[in-house]
Amino acid sequence: MIKNLLLILVVLFIISSCTDKKNPANSIVNESNNLFPNGNFEDDYYGWYVDYNTDAYFDISMIEPQEGIKCAKISLGSDGKRAEILRDNCAEEGTEMRYVFYVKIDSNYTDRNASQIIQQFHYKPDIFSGETWATIEELPPVVRTEYRYNKLNVIAYQDATGEEILGAFSISKNEWIKIEYQCYWSQQTDGFVKVSVNDQSLETSNDSNKFYLKTLRNSIGNLFQFGLDRDQDIKDSVAVYFDDFTVTMIEQ
Repeated sequence: MIKNLLLILVVLFIISSCTDKKNPANSIVNESNNLFPNGNFEDDYYGWYVDYNTDAYFDISMIEPQEGIKCAKISLGSDGKRAEILRDNCAEEGTEMRYVFYVKIDSNYTDRNASQIIQQFHYKPDIFSGETWATIEELPPVVRTEYRYNKLNVIAYQDATGEEILGAFSISKNEWIKIEYQCYWSQQTDGFVKVSVNDQSLETSNDSNKFYLKTLRNSIGNLFQFGLDRDQDIKDSVAVYFDDFTVTMIEQ
């Protein structure tokens, strides 16, 4: 009896060892260190907050996802300005986090020389000082990723100095692009962001490739937002795709 039980356990161990642990359909959901499940949209938009706006469309595509069976497809019609999905509680003060996600610009995306944000870390109202979304001063996001003419621009905003383009990456439409941010969230200048696209780091003057800046406007933290937030003068119907979003905390 004991010998048979041991034999069964050995067989199960061999099977589990030989099984592909990167099953595309479950690679994100089963990743123990990932703080947010369903970053691969295999369960559609479950767990995401969808910010519905006029002429904004949130679909699930099964056509060539980055991995697995599904990916998110976010579109704007000719009258649309903003279509975003977001996660909260993933950019808190005093934490160092790594965010990895994949973006694909639709092959029919019309290029315009105007602001087209596809991802951003956006501040939140300071509820402890009485701010609300209705009363908070409208400012650019602390850090954002913009698309313009086959390039991704990484842009930071500081209250004291305004906007600064940290760098740019050349990309191709209709191809999955891996984007990685490593951020330390702080209201002081010890905050930093470190960025890479397709495993190519955005270089700085220091050896660590970290851009030091105030990464929080208050102690409430930032939102992580995917999607399209574009200049109101753009009237093209466009789409972008997102997949395989993971968030992990870096132990200090």
